[in-house]
Amino acid sequence: MILPCPNIHEKNAWNEKKIIAGIDEAGRGPLCGPVVIGAVILPINTAPDFLADSKKITEKQRLKAFEWITKHCLYTTVIISPREIDTYNIYQSTIRGMRQAYIQLNQIAQRAGRGPISHLVIDAMPLKIEKPSLTITPIIKGESASSSIAAASIVAKVIRDQITCDLETMFPYFSLSKHKGYGTAQHQTELALHGQSIMHRKSFVLKSKKTSL
Repeated sequence: MILPCPNIHEKNAWNEKKIIAGIDEAGRGPLCGPVVIGAVILPINTAPDFLADSKKITEKQRLKAFEWITKHCLYTTVIISPREIDTYNIYQSTIRGMRQAYIQLNQIAQRAGRGPISHLVIDAMPLKIEKPSLTITPIIKGESASSSIAAASIVAKVIRDQITCDLETMFPYFSLSKHKGYGTAQHQTELALHGQSIMHRKSFVLKSKKTSL
């Protein structure tokens, strides 16, 4: 049983009539494919129980939640390519992507008449944005503490899974719809037989080879 998020930060922001947004990512660990950053603003005083950690709910539940989010919330995504990951490393690439996600969502919120974002809640990452009017709170296991982060994790996960499955049509030698680019035994066998595609993270594949020695 998945317990509802306590949403302490959301409730405080809503009581003060301020805009709070959640940010999370999907795909930091795989050898292949992008990282996807999701950023979501929930409707005020609205946090359905089905908004939960994307890793703890089924694909059917994620898709149902995703449909609700895209219909009722303000949201955006940022796609971080394997090339960018290899250039800046996974940590810095994720930080860069989260900053961009905030900028995009803040613009969306203002165009929608909701006003600027005043509070960001993020799953664990210590993001810094130099803006006095903005409060940023990293939360360990944030998807279980904040419905905003949970919603962002669902958006990121669903979009990344869609991208990864689409990539299989371009690179049919890799069973991406099955392993989603993670370093499974099947994926390692495919790499040994066919080498890397342009969507593989060279730095990750090299590290995985060294680890397996």
